Amino acid sequence: MYKFFEQYNDSDVIAVMSEAKDGNMRIRSDNFKSDVLTNRKVFCQKNGIQYDILVSALTEHTANVAIVDENSERFIENVDALVTKHKNIYLSVTSADCVPVVFYDVKNKIVGIAHAGWRGVVQKIIPHTLDSMEKIGADVQNIHVEIGPGIAQRNFDFGRENMLENFNQYNNDQYIIDGSTADKVKIDLQKIIFDQSVGCGIEKTNMSTCDECTFEESRFFSARREKKSCFNVMMVVIGMQSDV
Repeated sequence: MYKFFEQYNDSDVIAVMSEAKDGNMRIRSDNFKSDVLTNRKVFCQKNGIQYDILVSALTEHTANVAIVDENSERFIENVDALVTKHKNIYLSVTSADCVPVVFYDVKNKIVGIAHAGWRGVVQKIIPHTLDSMEKIGADVQNIHVEIGPGIAQRNFDFGRENMLENFNQYNNDQYIIDGSTADKVKIDLQKIIFDQSVGCGIEKTNMSTCDECTFEESRFFSARREKKSCFNVMMVVIGMQSDV
């Protein structure tokens, strides 16, 4: 498994991501009530997470964020980020090339998680997630942000016309290099996510990035590598444990 926030040595928070060896975690799957459900339960059990208190975003490449509490549904439609201030609630998204981002206010004990594909990134899902955390008591100066494994710029070929239409302020040399053909560019989503976070007030010393590319490394699932409409995905989970 891939672990987040290890450098903080904080026993209050658990933040982990499954790998290909843990099996497909896709919620919208014909096998959800059998193979996928088993995979999700086993992964949670291995990490000391109670599956029955796991809240999952049914991601749609939006910038929508849900604030989660004890009364929230187990599966939340049409959101790509979740935040909570409650312990013993675990938040989950899925990914396979899109970038998972986890958030932790180490002082106020508030967590968040985002599924940041390019559509969500250009719609500013990262600022929206941070704003939702602040609404429930987080202080941006105390929030630590960790960017997880996603597709790296060197492998993220993207249509030049599509980029011109969608990326607006990010259409510059900081974030874009020439692609594999004249009609393509390569986009650095991780850099955009990093700069959006810092632009919202996150201290650079509280940011952590990841060099691992899901497209290149077989330990991860990759939508682009699988090249099929119903590809396998990984699960990313964050939550805080009770003091009791």
